[in-house]
Amino acid sequence: MFSNRSYSPVEQLDEEESASEKLLTHWLDPHRQLKLSRYRKFCIQYWAYFTHGILLFMSALFFCLWIRARTQRPEEPVYSPANEAVEYLNSLTTFNGTFNHPSEFRGHPTPEIDAAWMRISQGVKPTRLTLEQVLKVGKKDSPSKVKFRDEDGGGYMASMEVTHQLHCLNMLRKYTYHEYYETFDPSFTEAKPEVFRTHLDHCVEILRQNLMCSADVGMITYEWVKGFSEPYPDFNTKHQCRNFDKILEWGYKQAVHIPRDHVARFGYEIDLTIPP
Repeated sequence: MFSNRSYSPVEQLDEEESASEKLLTHWLDPHRQLKLSRYRKFCIQYWAYFTHGILLFMSALFFCLWIRARTQRPEEPVYSPANEAVEYLNSLTTFNGTFNHPSEFRGHPTPEIDAAWMRISQGVKPTRLTLEQVLKVGKKDSPSKVKFRDEDGGGYMASMEVTHQLHCLNMLRKYTYHEYYETFDPSFTEAKPEVFRTHLDHCVEILRQNLMCSADVGMITYEWVKGFSEPYPDFNTKHQCRNFDKILEWGYKQAVHIPRDHVARFGYEIDLTIPP
């Protein structure tokens, strides 16, 4: 009923078995096993050192970047030739906010106190800008712009904002001691009362805008103090400050020293109808 059949080996299976045998022989080769053993020993012995070295390197790199970020000034969004003088102090500055802390800038008026305020405000004379710099600070060239004579080096008259802000603060300080300054200070003796009042209001507004622009978000903590029923603020806070002395030095070095009467119209200017 059934016919006899004969089977012959399948060549493909023979080839696969032969390849498996070769692969098994390859992996079981004593010489290769010795090499694998040495490789494993190397990995076990040195891998820990290698990973630790990478971690130490990355830690040192991030530490250096952190130090550099603390001392490097942020990118300046507004151009100023004085940007080159901006440098952040390497360490944090602690404000001395003690209620009665003595300072060369505070106290009942004296010639020494007035000289200290003059040095950081009106003592810094105007500097000069080129036309290119005028445009870079966001202004336009116009017939009303004040310029220096060619014999004085030319250029446009300019001054740093910080000196004006400190001048405004000094005006408010003087007003708190008006009984002292109203006898001789030109701001008190020469200005009409309504003009003087406007000057003071202008100074308050300038300082308000500056404080809101910089928006210091440092934190003030509070203490319980004997004799006070309410929490007492600790104004001795830490800040990342610019090196003010370096900026002041830049202002003095760049100041234009010419006779006051040389700052005058050339004759072809067009005056603004109202102050800017």
